[in-house]
Amino acid sequence: MRISPLIIPLLTGWLLGGAAEAAGSRCGSFAGDIVSHEVGGCGWSENCYHRPSTSSAQGCFGMTHAALVDVGLKYRNGHWRPNRWEITSDQEFQSNWAAQKHAFRQYTALNWQRLEPVRGLVGQEINGVRITEGGLLSAAHFLGPGGVRQLADCGFRPDCISDDAAAANGGHDTTFQITMNRLAQGSNQNAGLYAGVQTTGGGGQFTGTGNAGPTVPTSAFLQWNAQATHEMPPLQGERQQLR
Repeated sequence: MRISPLIIPLLTGWLLGGAAEAAGSRCGSFAGDIVSHEVGGCGWSENCYHRPSTSSAQGCFGMTHAALVDVGLKYRNGHWRPNRWEITSDQEFQSNWAAQKHAFRQYTALNWQRLEPVRGLVGQEINGVRITEGGLLSAAHFLGPGGVRQLADCGFRPDCISDDAAAANGGHDTTFQITMNRLAQGSNQNAGLYAGVQTTGGGGQFTGTGNAGPTVPTSAFLQWNAQATHEMPPLQGERQQLR
């Protein structure tokens, strides 16, 4: 039996990453939802090999060059740091599910730290969306934690989206729609495993931060209807001012 060249790297990634790891991104989980947003599906698939022409994003979670630098897997010059998987190229990273899951966990934990100024929004309802840990982290994976903070500080309106983010994702309105969809869809996911914080049940709400939280502008309390909005490549840390 002849094996398709496409199947070989997929099988390699499965073996290197392990079946148990792949099961961790099942549909309906926080990680699975992020994969769905970034490449489609909710786990390891051939979609993970797609490289967008307008972004350095790669792998199932759409990790950009800056994000991989952030989590200590790459140098700023693009070379790979020594690592437990002996990865030395982008292609090897895209074939290694375990390394991608590790990078995603580390990046999510870093995002949670950077979201500290707006953690107090958890439990509030904004634009008809109940804010949870999972929702904030899903939005931050797309817009960057700095972009989420800016959106919250400004009042959750389309004009609160930065010009850079808008230019990369089809305009202010579209980028706002994507972000609100992320907040809404992530609100039902428990992201504690990835953020390294104590969480309660399926709602993904966190406990024990002790932050009073920001005052939400009146303009934020407008009903939001989730829309099916096509997502462009993820921003993450591509633009320094969004981090």
